[in-house]
Amino acid sequence: AMTSYIQTNLLGHKVVNIYDGPNSSTLMLKLASTTPKANSTDGPNGEGGSKYNKAMLLLESGIRFNVCSSSASSSSDCTTPSPFAMKLRKHIRGTRLEGVKQLGFLDRVVDFRFGSGDRTHHLILELYSSGNIILTDCEYKIVSLLRTHNYQK
Repeated sequence: AMTSYIQTNLLGHKVVNIYDGPNSSTLMLKLASTTPKANSTDGPNGEGGSKYNKAMLLLESGIRFNVCSSSASSSSDCTTPSPFAMKLRKHIRGTRLEGVKQLGFLDRVVDFRFGSGDRTHHLILELYSSGNIILTDCEYKIVSLLRTHNYQK
C-alpha cells in the first residue's frame, strides 16, 4: 500500500537532504517536487506553505517506512550526520526518486531507485528482524550499509 502511495505521489521528487532519525536505525529523506503546486497557498494538509510540494520519507530499518510532513524534524538537526547519512548525501542528494518497488510477492524488501543512467543508485530497505538499509550503484554493487557485520571464519 505504501509503495503505491509513493509511486502515485512522490515519484519525480528531488532529494533535498538526508538526516539521521531519532535512533540509529532511522533515516529521513527530505523530498521536494520540482514543479510548482497548482494552488501555492496551501500545503499538503491545507496549511499555508511553499509553492512546491515537500515531504519527508522516513525509513526505519527492520520496522517501517512512511511519508510524513516536511515540517517534521530530525532529533539530530544540530549534530554531525552519521557516516552513512553523509555517504547518502554524497550519492543521492539532488537526484530524483525515479522508482519504488517491493521485491518479490509480499516480500519485506523495498527498492527505492534514485537518479537515472550511470548516476542511478538504489536504496534497499529490509523490513525484517535486524534488517538493514543498503546503498547500491546502478549495477546493484554495494556502496554502503547502515549496519555492517563481520563474520568470523
